[in-house]
Parts: sequence; C-alpha cells; structure tokens
Amino acid sequence: MTPDEIRVVEALAGCSFAPGSSPKRFVRQLSGRDRAKPLSDRQRAYLWAIAWSWRRQLPHDLAVLARAKSGGVGMRGHQVLEDPAPLAAHGAQQILRLTA
Repeated sequence: MTPDEIRVVEALAGCSFAPGSSPKRFVRQLSGRDRAKPLSDRQRAYLWAIAWSWRRQLPHDLAVLARAKSGGVGMRGHQVLEDPAPLAAHGAQQILRLTA
C-alpha cells in the first residue's frame, strides 16, 4: 500500500460503519493486512470510494485527497455536485411555476 492508502485505512478504521456492512469488513481486512503488499486496482478504487463516502468522519486533508482519488464518486456510484446552488435555483423556479 502507498503511504496515502495507509493513512486513509488508519483513519477509516476509526469511523462508524453500519454493523456487518461490506465497507466495514473491507476496512478491517485492510487494517490487518501486510502493508507492503500493494492493492489491486479494484481494491484501490473501492477504498477511495469508501473514503469519499465517509469524508465527513475523516480529517480534512484526507477528505480532499479522497475527492481527488475517487473523482467525487462514492459508494453508490453517484457523483456529488460541487455546487448545489444551480440545482436549488432550478428547483425554486419549478416551485414558482407550479404555484403560479
């Protein structure tokens, strides 16, 4: 594992996960694994997707790194909007149209 991957695994090990969830199991497996052994591409992508999904429980620098590594795509495969303001403005226009 790279130093960044080791840091994010250690940080994720302290996060709260749903009981019996696959992200929790994956992070625990990585925590107990040999750090010298590299991750596969799929494991790396899954790790960064977990990190992005749990970014609010991570230190800010790791959340920024998770954004860069995952492309903003979390566990559910959806990209998070950078600025929700245009969407909110569109929604407000829709509401005004419906009430008029």
